[in-house]
Amino acid sequence: MLITEELISLLHNGDEKTFETIFKHWFEKLVNYAYKLIKNDDLASEIVEDFFVYFWENLQKIEINTSLNAYFFKSIHNRCLKEIRHELIKQKYENFTKLSVDNNFYDTEIPISPLLTQELQQKIDFAVNQLPHQCKEIFTLSRFEDLSYKEIAEKLQLSENTVKTQIKRALKKLRTELADYLPSILFLF
Repeated sequence: MLITEELISLLHNGDEKTFETIFKHWFEKLVNYAYKLIKNDDLASEIVEDFFVYFWENLQKIEINTSLNAYFFKSIHNRCLKEIRHELIKQKYENFTKLSVDNNFYDTEIPISPLLTQELQQKIDFAVNQLPHQCKEIFTLSRFEDLSYKEIAEKLQLSENTVKTQIKRALKKLRTELADYLPSILFLF
């Protein structure tokens, strides 16, 4: 293989053959690495495929200060960690809902968990949609797409401080709007 600088130069010039060669050379290695982290074949492949799509589409903006090997493995590592965090949040929500219903948290004999979940989701959606445009966009990227403040700042070409400020504003407004539901959704925000 060529050295990193030569490969990047070829890729920057839109050389699809070079991209295809890189993809074939690293794909299986990266899937194996992702599998070791998340223990799911399909998800490991999906993460690596999504990474390569992102890599090709954003190559002009990406700065690689290490070898391609190091860059690829670090990128897959970070994407797997993000997926693990996302799964933990989903599991936490499912466990909370099950615990609440199992312990008659809502003090009723009617199985209303799906109804409450649907109503709560509608309230959250409405409250999020009431946020100012930039605040809503930043909050959505943070909480629903699991992007870090740094990733959001880069994506929207803002400072990290602006992102932090907008998240604080969004949380303050949402806490006010969802005050009646806070005991059941506190862990979401």
